[in-house]
Amino acid sequence: MADGSNKATNPNKIKKNIIVLKEHNIAYVRIPKVANSSIKFVLAHRMLDVPEDKPIKGTTKDAYWRKAEKADLVGYQDFRKHYKDFFCFSFVRNPFDRLMACYNNKIIENPSLTGAMEEMGLTLGMPFEEFVNIVAKTPDGKSDVHLRSQAGMLARRDDSIFPQFIGYLEKMGEDWARLKDVMTERGLKPFGDLPSINVRRSDKKDDVKTFYTDELREKVFKRYERDFRLFYPDIKL
Repeated sequence: MADGSNKATNPNKIKKNIIVLKEHNIAYVRIPKVANSSIKFVLAHRMLDVPEDKPIKGTTKDAYWRKAEKADLVGYQDFRKHYKDFFCFSFVRNPFDRLMACYNNKIIENPSLTGAMEEMGLTLGMPFEEFVNIVAKTPDGKSDVHLRSQAGMLARRDDSIFPQFIGYLEKMGEDWARLKDVMTERGLKPFGDLPSINVRRSDKKDDVKTFYTDELREKVFKRYERDFRLFYPDIKL
């Protein structure tokens, strides 16, 4: 594939994308467009030990976590160095649907683009086909974080997954309950219910057939080959 998009990404090169709760032995690898805002909301309540129905402002912003005294925002190398014994979890999403969610939010709904998206050559309101074509030829190292492969943030070069728990957005209720069970088994206080934060679009199974031509499906499948192979092996072209 062009520009080496399909090469295994070293998680050391990914920017700080792991939130660590220093007093709770918990770490979360945040994957944009995979219930990320909702999970960060839960983490903030756990960190501050406040009732789950109490509003906390700013939890979706990196600045909030950089300033939090009881948290740390780190990359993989620092996580491995300082927090390797912490319980680490994350969630993944079907790459076709995650890409569509990013397009709707960042290209159609938002009034401005991130700097990284502009550098990729993306523009507001551009057709979905053009969007996919640019994403398909842009490797993780040059992509906005919302468009990087999930494997690039969760897997080492040998394809081993470093979080001890991976859940799936497609069965969020079931896997969130499973996460709480795993936390209990490890002697950790389980999270409460997961709220719906910044949910702009429901998961529509027909979107792949509606918006993706066979050509676009093939490009996305190649671009996110590791995601499909490691997390969605049953999805085939």
